[in-house]
Amino acid sequence: MTHRILGQPPMLESDAKSRGLSKAEILRRSMFKHRPVKPLMGDRDVDILFKELVHARISLEDINRRVDQGEPVVDSDFAPISESFRQIKLFLKRFDTPALHRKQKSRRKPKKILR
Repeated sequence: MTHRILGQPPMLESDAKSRGLSKAEILRRSMFKHRPVKPLMGDRDVDILFKELVHARISLEDINRRVDQGEPVVDSDFAPISESFRQIKLFLKRFDTPALHRKQKSRRKPKKILR
């Protein structure tokens, strides 16, 4: 462990080298007090999400191509995009937790408004 003089900022690179950790890991540990950060989604979930986003992108590109060629575009052409976003919304609701909606209390005092 590196010894520091009080009041001096930590030397990130030297700490990382001496501990055998990445700079990101050193920062993560200092910010989260050594608690591991659990991701909301796993790799499989991210793949599912991106697959649905690709479907929406392909549908949007198809509409764009048709507009560029001067072909008419009707409301029903947007149905696949709407469906993709509906699926994404349903998928993301699985990860919706009350902790995500909790407002964090501000540590700052509110500014006084001069009248």
